Amino acid sequence: GVRHFLEFLPMTCLLAGLGAEELWRRLAAWTSRPILLRAGATALLALALLEGVATSVAMHPGQTLFYNAWAGGLGSAQARGLADARDGWCNSYWSGMRWLSAHAEDGASIIVPHGDFVAAAAAPLVLRKDLRVWTPADSAHPGPWYVMLLTGPGGRASVRALTGMSRPVHVLPAQGGELLRIYRLGPDESGWYREHWLSEQADREGRRRVLAWLRQDEELFAQVIRIFARDRDGALVALRPLFPPELHADLEAALRFTLAGSSEGDF
Repeated sequence: GVRHFLEFLPMTCLLAGLGAEELWRRLAAWTSRPILLRAGATALLALALLEGVATSVAMHPGQTLFYNAWAGGLGSAQARGLADARDGWCNSYWSGMRWLSAHAEDGASIIVPHGDFVAAAAAPLVLRKDLRVWTPADSAHPGPWYVMLLTGPGGRASVRALTGMSRPVHVLPAQGGELLRIYRLGPDESGWYREHWLSEQADREGRRRVLAWLRQDEELFAQVIRIFARDRDGALVALRPLFPPELHADLEAALRFTLAGSSEGDF
């Protein structure tokens, strides 16, 4: 895929321009007839653009998740558990909310485990007015409840539990893989899942407070990272003396939140 493109794409464009100029010269040497020259140049340009245009159309709205044929496409990358094989920029939420606007019952609420702030920002533009992206500050109601979930490797406990107990009502495919799934929670699932997700959000807030405190001391932050990297499971005992007592509960929450995520998760 293409992620941090500014490091190499400008030079790639320059090389492509040099290649196009060389092709033009060779065409000009092959024929002096303008009509053949223009036809040959047009055919080469069309061939050069065809693969990119076709891929962009096939990947929409997940163009940032493109994996080339050597990697086997997005489906192969997800099957191999590549960390970047998920829509980290949440572009697919727009398509997901359009589907919900067309199919969800009146007054339904949507839980978004990853990047809920992105969905909340886009909702006024694309989500039906009677639907809402549910946040921890909102009050609970009988339902119906939906979960809009980015597809990819890893995921926290609430995500793994959801994929194991329910079948999606909508899947957004791309390049042999998936960008997004939407689940409808049944009466027996919605209460449990909501509480589980709220617990994760509370741990996330604890982690945020711990990181805010650590950023005041870069040397201490580096020491914490080293301790955590050396012994993830036993880090709490070693780290507790480094933190003030008022942050001990947040430290436990931060470690719980991080350890419940993917194996590659950093502190």
